[in-house]
Amino acid sequence: MAVRQPRNNRYLNLCVLAALVVPGWCAAAATQIRPGEWEVTVRMEMPGMPAQAMAQQTHISKSCVTPEMASDPRAAAERLNNHNQGGTKCAMADYAISGNTSTWSIECTGAHPAHMDGEMIYDSDTAHHGTTKIAMQGPRGPMQMTQVIEAHRIGDCKP
Repeated sequence: MAVRQPRNNRYLNLCVLAALVVPGWCAAAATQIRPGEWEVTVRMEMPGMPAQAMAQQTHISKSCVTPEMASDPRAAAERLNNHNQGGTKCAMADYAISGNTSTWSIECTGAHPAHMDGEMIYDSDTAHHGTTKIAMQGPRGPMQMTQVIEAHRIGDCKP
């Protein structure tokens, strides 16, 4: 999974990881998504951040969703529960599905504690969009941010 992100931005790595991985897992549970290569764009918004700086906070990744991943989102969620990045451990909670919408919360403890609430709307089996609200402790104190997520299938996975 290739992610373009600004240098020296370790505090956002965890948030970006959650935004890139969780939507695909939730999509598989909320509606049958099509396996294949997906492109996910995540735009970070922070109160008081200048527009130019926000433009630099856009992350684009491509990832292969296998038929197994699309059919077993619980196993993928378990992998997130066991994820540990730089001394921070995250666990998904409060996962719910209603119609074409899924919601969830993620609690992270350790070196970079954070709380995330997300909502994803599944437009079709090849596209979804949503937001994640994040509260975390940054190097200069509490930080609030919102991730705006758009994902779409771009073709078959490359061998």
